[in-house]
This record gives sequence, C-alpha cells and structure tokens, in this order.
Amino acid sequence: MTISEILVIKNTQNVGLVIIDGIKDVVNSINDESEATKTATKLMEWSANYNLHIITVLHQNKNDENSRGHLGTELENKAESVINVRKSDTHPECSEIESKRMRDIAFDKIAFGIDENNVPFETELSSGGVIAKKPKVDELTDKQHKQLLTEIFSKKDYYGYKELQIALKETSVKFDYFLNESKCVALIKLLRENKLVEIVNKKYTSTLDKLW
Repeated sequence: MTISEILVIKNTQNVGLVIIDGIKDVVNSINDESEATKTATKLMEWSANYNLHIITVLHQNKNDENSRGHLGTELENKAESVINVRKSDTHPECSEIESKRMRDIAFDKIAFGIDENNVPFETELSSGGVIAKKPKVDELTDKQHKQLLTEIFSKKDYYGYKELQIALKETSVKFDYFLNESKCVALIKLLRENKLVEIVNKKYTSTLDKLW
C-alpha cells in the first residue's frame, strides 16, 4: 500500500465505498503469507478508521474455484461476504452471481447480462439453474404487449412520452422483461407502428379497447 493511496482515502470527503479491482496488484506475490496478512490487516484498518465498506476483486483458481494464493485465503478469512461471479455454462453471454461465504444472510443466485448499450440488466434463472434469456423488443408477443399496456393504462388513461417510457421500464421489471431506456424508446415506436397506442392531444393512450 503506497502513501499516496492512503492519502486519497484519508483526504477525500464522504467516502463510504472503496472498490479495489485487482487486489493482487498491491502485493508482489499472492503467495507471500506475510504480504497477504499485512494487506488484509491494512484493509480492515481502513474500514474501521474511515468507516468504509471495501470490496476487493480477485480471480479464482481454475481447478477448484478457490480465491488465488495466500492473499485470496487471507481475504476470504477476514471478509464479511464472499461472492462468486462467473460466466454461465449454458449462456456464456450472461454471468451468475452467488453467495459463497456470508457472515449474514445468504442470497439466492442471480444472473445478469449486458445489453447493446453496455448496460447491465438482471436476467432470470429457471428452477434447473438455466438462464432464461430475455426477449428483444421485436420478439415480444402480442400477449406480452397486451400485458404491459393493460397494467400501465389501468393506472391512468394518458401519458406523456417520458412518462410512458418510465412506465414501460418499471412495468417490464414486474413481468421480468427488464427493458432499459433505449429498449423502451424502441418499444414505443413499435407500439405506435402496430397501432397499439395512439397520440391524442400530444398524449399517449392505449387502443386495446378497440383491438381486443
């Protein structure tokens, strides 16, 4: 740990979270027991002295999925929570997150992907542990369109453009579609083209009553 690194934490106001991506880079060897102990001790001192939550990132051994070296062992022993992030075996475009060791309550395994705008989104794990991929906007069915619109327009009859965008995003989470902002923009365009919504007095309204 360098003096400059310590001063950054000490002199920066209102820091509550520090993430060290690549904790192995602060030691000469991940298998040096003395360095591993000193590093873990220093992190615990920072956490206590500056009231910080510290997250470190370290690769696993490929053969046994344990954290690498003495450094990994020491950090796991001192950590409040140890979380694994790994590529899905069945859907390599997605990653799975699972609790490995928790001093508090463990969480169920979750998974996420990265959309075309490099924005993470949560995806779904089936009972067998296989990730259920989320449909693209143009893959949503009429039934799914109806489900979204029925829910949204049960709350109010008219939405401004931005309001509708937000409503689609929030409602998509409820139905496990997880549409981000750009996908909501594309969906509004698609709904208009398919005449599932229309504009009345510069507000968007549903046409479901006319179609179904």
